[in-house]
Amino acid sequence: GLSRPKGIIKVMNSIKSKLRLWLMIGVTVVVAITGLMTYQQNRSQDEEDYQAQRASLQARLALALPHGVWQMDDAYTRLTLDAELGWSSVLAIRITGDAGLNIGRVRNSDTSSLRDMAPAEKPVGDDTLTIPIIYQNREKLGVATIYLSRSQLAHRQTMHLLEILPDLRQSQDRLSDLG
Repeated sequence: GLSRPKGIIKVMNSIKSKLRLWLMIGVTVVVAITGLMTYQQNRSQDEEDYQAQRASLQARLALALPHGVWQMDDAYTRLTLDAELGWSSVLAIRITGDAGLNIGRVRNSDTSSLRDMAPAEKPVGDDTLTIPIIYQNREKLGVATIYLSRSQLAHRQTMHLLEILPDLRQSQDRLSDLG
């Protein structure tokens, strides 16, 4: 029979190994770049969603609060605040104004229940939104301060990043199975 010299077999195995290595590197780079592009896109979308929710919250409260504050209807005002505390990024809302007006609602640490804020209570949020409460476009009745947290946004972004890692690992496993 025909036998190949041992040197040629070593060279062929060496070329095959190098090709396999370059293929693994190439696929890993492509998967990593694709994953990072997806992460950036998700991150941008999450930020846009947060900003849209924030703007929507501002518009709703600017429309809903003046009537309740003007009528001195604390029950209506509390219900309005409670409705807005449904968005998990809203930690607390306080309304302050003339004649000692100080109404606030805050999410408890268990995050499922709401309670009245103590007058001196200062919630810790990493984003604050201040809305003037103006009745019939002329009389300023007070100010609403909304304490927001970006922690949900940060958590979602971390989860997007963690989704990339299994894809990288999976592509490497598939390539190593080829060899």
